[in-house]
Amino acid sequence: MAEGKKSVLLYCDLIHTIDKMDDENAGQFFKHYLRYINDLDPKTDNQLVDITFESVKQNLKRDLKKWENRSEASRNNGKLGGRPPKEEEPKEPTRLNDNLTEPKKPVTVTDTVTDTDTDTDILKETKPETSKKEDSSKEINSDDSNKPLKKKERKKVAQKKETGLAPKAQKEPKIWDEEVLRCYEAIILLFSEHLRPKTRVKTEKWKQCIDRLKRIEQIPLKRVYQIVRSVREDDFWRKNFDSLLKLRRTNPDGTMYIVVFNEKFPNGQNKQDAKLEAQKAAYLANSNPNDLM
Repeated sequence: MAEGKKSVLLYCDLIHTIDKMDDENAGQFFKHYLRYINDLDPKTDNQLVDITFESVKQNLKRDLKKWENRSEASRNNGKLGGRPPKEEEPKEPTRLNDNLTEPKKPVTVTDTVTDTDTDTDILKETKPETSKKEDSSKEINSDDSNKPLKKKERKKVAQKKETGLAPKAQKEPKIWDEEVLRCYEAIILLFSEHLRPKTRVKTEKWKQCIDRLKRIEQIPLKRVYQIVRSVREDDFWRKNFDSLLKLRRTNPDGTMYIVVFNEKFPNGQNKQDAKLEAQKAAYLANSNPNDLM
């Protein structure tokens, strides 16, 4: 437990594991649980409690890490003066100008005058009016250029801006430990070609699974390889084990499959391999192999 942390999460699905224990083992399990979250570094000789508590311990570690990250973020926000104010989304502009109609063209009227005396006077009077009409049409046309863009035009402008953006930088692949890489290259040979990872993302996930089995579950990679080989050679389990990622998943009881397989194949062999080894030893000793079965 971290300093200042006074509570933990107890997941409801833990009941599926506890229900399968008798009262004595269940009591020892919860005592072990309470000692662990109070930093008493408990030890137990009960193998059932030790194996069952392993998955609970990993959940506690993950929850503690999340709590520490939230606490650090809260401290940093406090140093900056508290939580930053929420940015308000800009309001959409009103679309009143979309309904504006196009300006009408000025109507020109031509009159024919037969009286020569008054003709020049009429022309003098009509000239300023035509200039005023031209000025008004220029003002209307200039106003059109300042009108806000319509919806379709705004979309076109936005698309042009998006195409001009620089592409996002891709993350560099992680550099894995040499032992992890050797274990990965050996393990993929145990799977059929169509089950092996085909993309870089899936390949990285398989390597990450091997790395976490080594760092978090503290399982030697040689033992991981032995378990995978035994499971893939087993007639029943090979049909239900088509991905390396299953090792860190949990069964309905909440137990990791790596723990289940470790108990099922303690010597890194399945039953067929054990039988063949016994027959081979009997043959070398010049005895009847059936006597050893």
